[in-house]
Amino acid sequence: MSVKIFYDVLSHPARSVLMFVRANKIPYTPCPIAIRKSEHQSKEYAAVSPMMKIPAMQDGEFKLTERYGSTTLPGAGDTCAPKILVIFPRMTGTPPDPVALAPDIQRMEETLDNLEKHFLQEKPFLCGYDISIADLFGVNEVIQVEPCGYGTLDRRPKLKAWIGRVREHVQPEIFDDVSQLMYRLAKAKQKLFNHIFITDVSVEILHGSSATTTKLHLRLFKPPHIIAFNHIFITDVSVEILHGSSATTTKLHLRLFKPPHIIA
Repeated sequence: MSVKIFYDVLSHPARSVLMFVRANKIPYTPCPIAIRKSEHQSKEYAAVSPMMKIPAMQDGEFKLTERYGSTTLPGAGDTCAPKILVIFPRMTGTPPDPVALAPDIQRMEETLDNLEKHFLQEKPFLCGYDISIADLFGVNEVIQVEPCGYGTLDRRPKLKAWIGRVREHVQPEIFDDVSQLMYRLAKAKQKLFNHIFITDVSVEILHGSSATTTKLHLRLFKPPHIIAFNHIFITDVSVEILHGSSATTTKLHLRLFKPPHIIA
């Protein structure tokens, strides 16, 4: 009898487990649990996982349950907060709050910096020259934020190359099949929103030959014309300047000094 695996592919630990068993050709019985429908809170699932956590496994009478902290990125903390603050608004069709997002995005960036500098370093994988379960959990947590539209991987070639190596070792068809929901959510971001949030950034507003510099929370309506050097020029663009709960819309020529926090 094969082991039963209870999972939801929205859960990055669950995707990691699925990739592991499929890559190693371990027979299993898939038991999908839809968190969005609160199926993990049912009496039937509580008989498998009393704490109602996902993923869980059952082999006959033996049950392996709960999700331990070791399944997250080292020092991750609230790394997935942007996922909660951005993916859920995308699902409901309402814009995310850029002010609420700013500190969480900063923590996410610090975590990814630590991952690159202290754990991955110049190695092909987290624990050295061979892939390990740590890479599966790490990769799945990193790609969890891609549907936010923040462009994490495009700005981090080292992480993107690492994910590519893990994908090849797992087998591309397995990796892509397990990750297909994340791919769809990331692709859908362009259909759900047509503006860009830029938060906590120094902005130089150009008035002919003069300029004033200030710190603002902005919402830019696409498509801006962006020319990137050591700062970013954004020209001929409608801008919504956020003042607490109110906002003013105007057309400006801007120069943004890096690094802005951009949620596209």
